[in-house]
Amino acid sequence: MHDLGEAQPNTYIKQNADMLKSCPLFENNGNYSQEEIEWYRGQMSEIDQLFQTMIENRTNHITDINGQADKLKKDPTAEFNLAYGDSIKQLSAKDGLGKTFGQPRRLAQERLRSEMTKCEQAQKGVDELIDKLEQLQKEALTATKFQVKAQDSVSIQIRVTIV
Repeated sequence: MHDLGEAQPNTYIKQNADMLKSCPLFENNGNYSQEEIEWYRGQMSEIDQLFQTMIENRTNHITDINGQADKLKKDPTAEFNLAYGDSIKQLSAKDGLGKTFGQPRRLAQERLRSEMTKCEQAQKGVDELIDKLEQLQKEALTATKFQVKAQDSVSIQIRVTIV
């Protein structure tokens, strides 16, 4: 690229300068007058300016191409890996998964299990007390007039159970 961008135009500029040097004047037994050489010099100056502009444009274009090539040299999976990581993070946050986002969910589940266990134990205790009260009620209903003392003890037991 250096050859197309800089070397060839510089070669043409040098050839223009060599051509002007190779034109002998009439004074030196040549074929050119001073005005003719000046006219050629003006023409060559314009051409040299065009070459300089071309060199600058090509240099800028080469720099752009090299920059694009450097971008293409980078690992093409890097962008994918970044997007993949972000997607996994968003999914983990949404569903409460992983170490960071799953911990609050796991703690809440553990608390819920603990409360459910406590509720089940309390329900079992309430069921036992109801069964005991039903048994005491049956005893009180089956008691006869002559079992007054036993009835008093049943009523005391019912009161103790309720409290």
